[in-house]
Amino acid sequence: MGHIIPEKAYLFGVMIGDGYLHCTENKSYQIALQAVDRDLISEFAKCLKKVYGLEASISNIKIKTQNWNDKWQARICCKEIFNDILGYGPFKTDSWKVPKIISDSSEKVQCRFLKGFFDSEGSVGTNSRRVVAVSTNKQGLNGIKSLLSRSGINSRIHRNKEIRGNRKPCYSIRITGRENILKYNEKIGFSIRRKQVKLDVITNNYKLYMKTHEEIKVLKPKMAKLRNEGMSYEKIARELNIGTATVWTYLNNKHKSRN
Repeated sequence: MGHIIPEKAYLFGVMIGDGYLHCTENKSYQIALQAVDRDLISEFAKCLKKVYGLEASISNIKIKTQNWNDKWQARICCKEIFNDILGYGPFKTDSWKVPKIISDSSEKVQCRFLKGFFDSEGSVGTNSRRVVAVSTNKQGLNGIKSLLSRSGINSRIHRNKEIRGNRKPCYSIRITGRENILKYNEKIGFSIRRKQVKLDVITNNYKLYMKTHEEIKVLKPKMAKLRNEGMSYEKIARELNIGTATVWTYLNNKHKSRN
């Protein structure tokens, strides 16, 4: 247990989320994942093959409930793999925690673990500009927060509003802010295309319209030069990939310097 490869770390991240271990009454030892995203299932199966050398069976599950999406499933039945993964646990919803071997690993391995976790449990809000994961396990989320911090990504844990019928409090870990989102995208990201597309929208908007004060200061002489050449605020903004309001503010000395 002294060293693991990134693909195994990814599996552990997914197991904390939607992945599961199940032993049937007939002693069939199952390692499985169900999800609506085929690309998540494919990545999970690819990592199983890389780590354990066995192909997972992939099948489509038809959901009869109205307005519910069909699911995909990847599954392997193997006692040795079952016991190996279990040995790094727990992975149950209320008791999971970041495995010690992950905490003791390199940043590359930790980021792959986080990718598995957020692939499974995370969501992206383009309007709120944040990455969020929800769990009833606050202690487990504190472990995720610690790993994110090691990669220079700040996050916060919030207790969600209670919904009638829920017996257990629910918590969310949220990544917000320009630098944190950009670092998350650079170091972790998503294997699920629909989530990565949303993340790309946020990061591209940040790069275009939300440059830091220091970055804008560097561009100010060029703004002035282009303006003196007769270029409009809108064209300067497009030329420098910044917002039109930012150009107007800096060229008209409306920006207050920060000490």
